[in-house]
Amino acid sequence: SSEYIKELNESGKLYLFEIYNKDFADMSTGNKNLHTLYFEALFSDQNKDKDYVFKLDGEAELFFRPKSLEKILENRKSSHEIISKRRYTEDKIFFHVPITINRVQKSATKFNAKINNVLASNRNINIVGVDRGEKHLAYYSVINQKGERLESGSFNIINGVDYQSKLTEKAKSRDQARKDWQTIENIKEMKKGYISQIVRKIADLAIKHNAVIVLEDLNVRFKQVRGGIEKSIYQQLEKALIEKLNYLVNKNETDPNKAGHVLKGYQLTAPFENFKSMGKQTGIIFYTQASYTSKIDPVTGWRPHLHLKYVNAEQAKAEICKFSKIEFVNNRFAFTYDIKVFEPNKKEYPKKTIWTICSNVERFRWNKNLENNKGGYERYADITEPLKQLFKLVNIDIKQNILEQIRTLNTKGNEKFFKDLVFYIELICQIRNTDENASDPNHKDFILSPVEPFFDSRDPQNVEKGLPQNADENGAYNIARKGIIILKKLSDLKNNKKNFEEMSWSDIYVSDVEWDNFAVEGGTSI
Repeated sequence: SSEYIKELNESGKLYLFEIYNKDFADMSTGNKNLHTLYFEALFSDQNKDKDYVFKLDGEAELFFRPKSLEKILENRKSSHEIISKRRYTEDKIFFHVPITINRVQKSATKFNAKINNVLASNRNINIVGVDRGEKHLAYYSVINQKGERLESGSFNIINGVDYQSKLTEKAKSRDQARKDWQTIENIKEMKKGYISQIVRKIADLAIKHNAVIVLEDLNVRFKQVRGGIEKSIYQQLEKALIEKLNYLVNKNETDPNKAGHVLKGYQLTAPFENFKSMGKQTGIIFYTQASYTSKIDPVTGWRPHLHLKYVNAEQAKAEICKFSKIEFVNNRFAFTYDIKVFEPNKKEYPKKTIWTICSNVERFRWNKNLENNKGGYERYADITEPLKQLFKLVNIDIKQNILEQIRTLNTKGNEKFFKDLVFYIELICQIRNTDENASDPNHKDFILSPVEPFFDSRDPQNVEKGLPQNADENGAYNIARKGIIILKKLSDLKNNKKNFEEMSWSDIYVSDVEWDNFAVEGGTSI
């Protein structure tokens, strides 16, 4: 009886503790914490009716944390007393109890095969592409299988918190952070908080758009730090996303018979073991190479194929003479080349190998000598005029056959000409550019193609056309477009009566040639 419990408690033979969190407070507003929902579900009649989907396990633990700080009032504009770091000014007892979620479901066998059977030949499936950015911590783009953009955005700011600015500020004091464990812990906690926020956002996008998720494959060459997210943090994000999608709950779903209810969560990924055994897919999450996704023209499919580097005049002349045509037309220089000539030893080529790049493009190039040797971006409004001056210096008539005149030009004494010409061709091919002084954030990191019709991500019409508005969005958009190829491969396998249980990772691998052909042909599966 309650009287007996009370008697034991008062005599010190039994101790009663209130299980409490902020969701149990009288003044609590908004959605409850997910773990609160789990705990309440344990003791609900709905759980009983479903043969206990949630099961309370043994081996619970109690932890005691004594207070470590004295109470110090903070100066805030508030109607009640604010104590700095209040949770550390009081003794606390923590109750940790394990719960089995989805107890009635048998272990997931052949999980990917079941998922792929649903995805194959299903035109209603959309794609969320996620890319680590240069100017953004991460960027996402949601498209359908026609390549049409449904939604896109940056993950710099989540729920009003500008994580990109905060992490950038922390990075400025990185040297001090190495010496100050407290600063290191703060950065670690901030990144952990960011991961939890971005994971929820990506999961919500997948449900909202009925979409698979395509991520960058970390097993290929990986730059350790980009946009503030290093490899270890990105892998933590991946793992957290996989675990979130193991059993995804919609807090607003009140019907226990509908997907997303706490007792009927979405099961969209297989249980995580390790990255090696996972391969290139776990449920609705797919991995693809991020190569040639941000530095590519989303309209024509052109990407930088030429990688000219000046070694000496003879070598530079030989490389330049590989162009099939160099001419001055329409008030610009046009350089026509064939990939096969510049890369003769490749095993496979895309269908389109002949391209013409033009000089009428704006470029920004990092110059370490600017700003008192601190470095800065040097602007070239148009490469046409510098090329005119360069050809004039060596008496090349741009109205005649330019390439033939270069062939007859002596390298001795003209070393600077060949060095500068290689430099300007490199600039023309530099499709991605940084304009630090741009007033529009989207224009600070932009794509400007040297191939007609000269796609410019700064063009306001891109919004109406559903095209990327900055270079990081271009990366996410094209990672998503690689997802179209993956879904097409699944459909082909199904149409060819291939058993998905026997599928290998090579079956959904997107080669560079496949990507080139897809991008050039317009980038849709239809």
